Amino acid sequence: MANGKRQTANGGWRCICKSVMRWWGGIFYFLLFTFYFCGVSWCDLGLRDVRVARVDIDGDGTVEVVAGGRIGQAVAVDVPRNNRKAGIGVYRVDGALLQLICEREDLFWVADVAGGDLDGDGIDEIVAVGLGHVMIFDVVGNRLVEIGHEILEHHWTDRVMVGDVDGDGRVEVGVTVYDIAQGAEIGRSEVRFFSWVQTRLESSFVFFVDGHVGDLCGVTAARGETYVALEVGVGDEGGEIQMRVGHTGRVFWRGDLTVGGVRALSLDARETQLVIGGIDGQVWMSQVTSFGLSRANVFQHAVGLSGVLLLSDRLMTLSNRMGLKILRF
Repeated sequence: MANGKRQTANGGWRCICKSVMRWWGGIFYFLLFTFYFCGVSWCDLGLRDVRVARVDIDGDGTVEVVAGGRIGQAVAVDVPRNNRKAGIGVYRVDGALLQLICEREDLFWVADVAGGDLDGDGIDEIVAVGLGHVMIFDVVGNRLVEIGHEILEHHWTDRVMVGDVDGDGRVEVGVTVYDIAQGAEIGRSEVRFFSWVQTRLESSFVFFVDGHVGDLCGVTAARGETYVALEVGVGDEGGEIQMRVGHTGRVFWRGDLTVGGVRALSLDARETQLVIGGIDGQVWMSQVTSFGLSRANVFQHAVGLSGVLLLSDRLMTLSNRMGLKILRF
């Protein structure tokens, strides 16, 4: 009788486990079906405070994605280097998924990444910045190889872009440096531009911005010029978008695009299209015209964003809570 009861109990548990597995499997395949046919993907790259950029690592005209950020818990800026960890990964876009090509996890700080053809050979290099360091990488086979490393005199290097800002036919590396002078109520940003000359970064020009630059990127105007689009704010308030032109950084257009002065710490552009990601999850998409930015189309993301990236027909968004998503638009 005891054996019969034990067999009945074991059989009941097996039935319950099978039911749970069928239920969970059904949920999994439902989500997989939804993500695939709706063009939405989600994944966790193993990084936090992730920043992304487009690159063409082999010169074939196909866009790859580079992602950089910290690994593990956030630490203070004065923590020793051996107690920090950051990484960079290069990925091939496969439909709504990303396939890893190569990665490095031996870096100490990555605040932002960018990509561009620095030496004019038709193949993009990868640029990363953080804590006053500017690092240049090449993809060699399945390895990410550092080919240049410059140390600036200032630690607060937040953002980086690559583009031909002065119109000389060669791209520059633009790095934001933020400083608050002693006794000042607000800080000032320098946008320093460098040229890549024989495996070294050489200073080219600089322009100044009152306030903190949340992000910046190069935008192609209708006549072919490259404008620098940047978000400016102070503390938690901002959302002003400025369009600057030339090596002097002349302000061509400015306007408040976010609602309620929300900071927008994620900008990206592809040709004349500009996308702006707010820390509250709102996303604005606008076109660059000869008069500035067109009226923005707005849609709401689920959570605040750490990065946005325009692909050919999709928008990639990143957040610490939701990982990476690729959305059709």
